[in-house]
Amino acid sequence: MKLYCNEKFVGYVEPRFNEWKLEMEHAPAVPLSPHLSLNKGQLTVSEAVKYFFINYLPEEPYADRVAARIKPYPRTFHDWFTALGQELTGAYALTPDGQFLSQAVYEDLPLDRLTEGLQASRTRADAIAFTLASSNQGQDPMQSLPRLSLAGAQDKFALWFDATQRHPDQQYKIATGRAATTHIFKPESTDARYPFLPANEFACAKLAQAVGLRVANTQIVTLGGVRTLIVERFDRRRRGQHVQRLHQIDLCQLMNLPREKKYGSHGAGIDTEDFFKACDQLSIPALARRTHLQAWLFNFIIGNQDAHAKNYSFLYAQGWQTAPLYDLICVTPYLPEQTLSMGLLGEYRAGWLVAEHWHELARLSGVTLTFLLSEMQTLMERIQSAASALQQPLRKQLSAEELDFLSDKVNPVIHTRIDYLHEGLASLRA
Repeated sequence: MKLYCNEKFVGYVEPRFNEWKLEMEHAPAVPLSPHLSLNKGQLTVSEAVKYFFINYLPEEPYADRVAARIKPYPRTFHDWFTALGQELTGAYALTPDGQFLSQAVYEDLPLDRLTEGLQASRTRADAIAFTLASSNQGQDPMQSLPRLSLAGAQDKFALWFDATQRHPDQQYKIATGRAATTHIFKPESTDARYPFLPANEFACAKLAQAVGLRVANTQIVTLGGVRTLIVERFDRRRRGQHVQRLHQIDLCQLMNLPREKKYGSHGAGIDTEDFFKACDQLSIPALARRTHLQAWLFNFIIGNQDAHAKNYSFLYAQGWQTAPLYDLICVTPYLPEQTLSMGLLGEYRAGWLVAEHWHELARLSGVTLTFLLSEMQTLMERIQSAASALQQPLRKQLSAEELDFLSDKVNPVIHTRIDYLHEGLASLRA
């Protein structure tokens, strides 16, 4: 398959079953990852190539739903990248040999077509992989499919979006060929076990912003009666009518590991120690460690047990840097028995962390115990202050049912986690 970086041809990838090959014909503008910083003429045949590219693809159970909407049904990695490779996360793209990147086309998506497609998808319990009828007859079926190349298991699709357009029919576009999408849409789950996910993530993102963390910009809307979170992509930058791709990789790609290793709690996966070791590969390691420490503590406080390695990303800009936070969700109300994705000293139960675990967090993050105590205290105070300040803005944007869910299910989790941190502070000061 042909490999492109920022729409320029740079080499070839052979996505074989076991042995993957990467060969560069031209030096890329940005490296794929710290493990695949290849120059012209270099050839790599290794698991690193396989791990890097497979991390782009959808995961189960989402992958099955995506595959069902692709014709012909993808049975090999080559098939998957043929269907989805023209807009991967970041700056790179793939096309089959003998083909070039398709022309960039933005197809207007009237609001009624968007809402009809979204509503129809609800009856199939298929909130993501819905096909919108194209105005162009006889074209490639993939031309009418909203971009599905987003890794992960939560329902989502991607479109070009511009809320500043006055008429709703001009706000949404389907990006085809090499055209880049700008926003990710995450509709309410069709699974009754996970109610109010958009409101949950919206409130957690606003809380993170209010305490000073870098977070992907979000807004919440209703499309055809379906509550939907809209997340601005931080691996895209709009310059007038042109959308520039910025290179992004996740923590699995940064650490050269397969996506199956994204949970430290599953054994031999990416854990808290690895989370902080990864900072050594970033431009300013000390700053990155503090950012990671704040992110770890924030996810702990909001009950985001699903803060695994693929929910942390890095952007390349004259070196690797931490990307804004995303997928900030209070998971505990849905999965009360789920343990932390990244634990301390083999402990993944949030309420079981004691002084020795907090000492370990200070050691892994490379800070003094005094600094850790200060960070914990400051973050708790900011969260409590921000939660009060956010009450009025959230009332204006969320429904009564969504607010009740936050009050009854999310806020108690945050209060409990803050109590855990207070206990940790007391044990460390004793």
